[in-house]
Amino acid sequence: MVLRQKNTFNQIKKMKALHITLFALLISLGSVAQTDKESIQKWADIYMVYVQNNDIDKILDAMLPQLFETISRSQIKASMEQMLNNSNMKVEYLSAKINSISNTVKRDDTKYALVNYDSSFKMIFLTEAEKPLDKRKEMLDYFKTAMEAQFGKDSTTINYDEASVSVKSVTNMYAVSSPEFTGWKFLNDDNNMGTLAKTIIPEDVISALKN
Repeated sequence: MVLRQKNTFNQIKKMKALHITLFALLISLGSVAQTDKESIQKWADIYMVYVQNNDIDKILDAMLPQLFETISRSQIKASMEQMLNNSNMKVEYLSAKINSISNTVKRDDTKYALVNYDSSFKMIFLTEAEKPLDKRKEMLDYFKTAMEAQFGKDSTTINYDEASVSVKSVTNMYAVSSPEFTGWKFLNDDNNMGTLAKTIIPEDVISALKN
């Protein structure tokens, strides 16, 4: 009888130890997930400041390096400089705000997450401002239709007096952490970069992040 009680007591101790271990493991996993999200938030906030400041070199530094294996860094830089230095149009980034960050998915030594964020920007058409109002409206209305086709209905606002179009968008981007670089790097998953992202981010990772 004493032996049986002792065995029962030992079993209870083992069960308690197992529960404590599992609880500690869950706490640890939750802490790692929270730490990843906090780190992604920090690096993403920095990236968005670069975008708002039109700091091209730092924007490129924050992008996932594998992108430049498909399109050279110099090509992307030249395109961005052409857009920002366009004498006919001025681009102003108004705001950016992160809505959500997914849990990370790990493959080998690399971690991936999906970041959903709002952003808004304004395009001021400098030469259009000099044209008569009817001509200005015709061009801006056409451009509004094109922007809504890309970013969704009601995403675009026109200021005819300023000859500007403001666009609000909700977009995803991938955040990637690897031993090959410091911190988190980013790759947009939008109309322009979405196709490229599918050739860089593993298919099973994309599926896991989006489902």
